[in-house]
Amino acid sequence: MNIISKLKRLFQREPAPEKKSIITRRFIIAVSIIYSGLILAAALSFHYSMSAGAAILRDTLATHNQDVIIEKINTLIERLRDKKIASRGELEKEIENYNTFTGDILYLIMFAKTDDENYYRIYGTIPLQNNLDLKIAKDAIVRENKKINYLKEGILHSVIDPEIYSKDNFIWQNVYYPYELKGRKVILQFLISVSRTQEAIENYIDSIWNIRVLNIVMTAALTLAVIILTLIFTQNYSLLITNLSRYMKKAVNGDLDVSLNPTADGELAELALSFNILIEELKDKADKSVPEAEGIGSIFNAGVSMLKENRLDEAVAVFKTLTLIKPQWFGSCFNLGVAYAKKREYREAAAMFEEALTLNPSHELTRSYIDKVRRLQNRNA
Repeated sequence: MNIISKLKRLFQREPAPEKKSIITRRFIIAVSIIYSGLILAAALSFHYSMSAGAAILRDTLATHNQDVIIEKINTLIERLRDKKIASRGELEKEIENYNTFTGDILYLIMFAKTDDENYYRIYGTIPLQNNLDLKIAKDAIVRENKKINYLKEGILHSVIDPEIYSKDNFIWQNVYYPYELKGRKVILQFLISVSRTQEAIENYIDSIWNIRVLNIVMTAALTLAVIILTLIFTQNYSLLITNLSRYMKKAVNGDLDVSLNPTADGELAELALSFNILIEELKDKADKSVPEAEGIGSIFNAGVSMLKENRLDEAVAVFKTLTLIKPQWFGSCFNLGVAYAKKREYREAAAMFEEALTLNPSHELTRSYIDKVRRLQNRNA
């Protein structure tokens, strides 16, 4: 048995079963939509979590502040009772002295009961901030218009209105407390400043808002990037398939001076490379560079199949053997260079491409492959 017969028996194997790809343009677009949806869902979840956290912190601060306010007013009332303050004049003087140190009390309104428990008479006022004008008339009859009658509760025990009020750049909460002046039961309504607490809450909310804006911008950027990358990939995919179809038609009509761009990434590059190898094989057959005698052509075809199936070590063995049998055969040198390049043995690949170019100096694809493997060789050096 001669060497050609042995090579044919060695390399003529059953081809690997064909694998059907599920990667289509619709699949890529669907994955892009799903990925974008996940990004938006994560952003919305983060947005909701930040909003919920801000609400919890705001409520916690407000509740704690209310407890602090009640404690302050309790301390003030105990002080008034210890000093037995029983007249409006003494009360006004003591409140002003106390407020000199704290500055929290903006206004004090005194209410007295009327015959109708739903109506109260303004017994007196003590303004502690000149810039805060509530326009309250003495002896005016008022009624609590809220769902909870804080004046009615205030005659029995201390109570705080959780609502925040504002006017003339002042922010306050109302605290109601029972007291007795000259044997008459009155309700003291303290307007307690909460400006510092509100400012802290607003600053926190502003910082949360800035984080939300940043989150929105990043989400939009990521989503846009996914869309752009998907469009670029599908465009390249469509362009390669279109060119492949057009060049195949040219090849069928006998025009073999065609090649696809081999610089594309990933599997698209594999497709382009496989097409170029096929064209080179057709050229060799057209030029009768592949001798059919003694079965060398079938061995060459087996090597090309191995190269396409990434059986690189076997492909190297086949084409290396063929270069020994037919040293002047361009196709064997060229495909051996491709096999070495795919194995990332760039020095050997460059040598085989240079030898192939010597055999066929007008072959531009070989020249471009030489430049490419040299760049890769220098990068890995």
